[in-house]
Amino acid sequence: MNKKMEVDLYTKEIRDYFFEYMNEMNINAGRLNKILNRALEFYEDDYEIWYKLTYHFIHYVDDLKKENFDEFINNFELKMNRYFIYPGFWHSYEWARDYNDVYMFVNLNDYKDILYYFNEDLKNDFIERLKSRVSLGDLENKVDDMDFEELMKELAKRDILENLPFNLEYYINWEYVVYKAMSGNFIVEYWFGNTVIVESD
Repeated sequence: MNKKMEVDLYTKEIRDYFFEYMNEMNINAGRLNKILNRALEFYEDDYEIWYKLTYHFIHYVDDLKKENFDEFINNFELKMNRYFIYPGFWHSYEWARDYNDVYMFVNLNDYKDILYYFNEDLKNDFIERLKSRVSLGDLENKVDDMDFEELMKELAKRDILENLPFNLEYYINWEYVVYKAMSGNFIVEYWFGNTVIVESD
């Protein structure tokens, strides 16, 4: 299945889900039309708007209540712009890794940040790769006896960390990165097969 077919498939699924949900919530045709007309004013991408609308009303169901509905319609763009849709990710940690340059969850030039998010299970692998692929100079005979934090500090001081011949991202615990992002001002969810939804203030 090519990318367009995949997007079309999930667009149909989320659209159908949206209307089923509106039906379950007993939303009348008048209010439903107001929602859809507002959406058409601001969005051309079917895929994006169905995800945003469905996500919003599942998490903020009170906006569907009669007493809150006009306020929602009047602030439609502001509310929808809190959501960012990223198709093509089977796991939220893949999204965090690929969009780290955008959101700067982990500063890969800061050894303290790297230490904080380093995958504990991969420390030995990192050290072995380091010894086999990098010229460490006077550190070469000390690596095995060094505390990991001390080693990373020395690698940073000597500019080795920024110039590794292998991908440092592989050693980051991206699942933990997502967890920490969600305890800040992000909400990250994985929906409908291959899409990450990010809610941000």
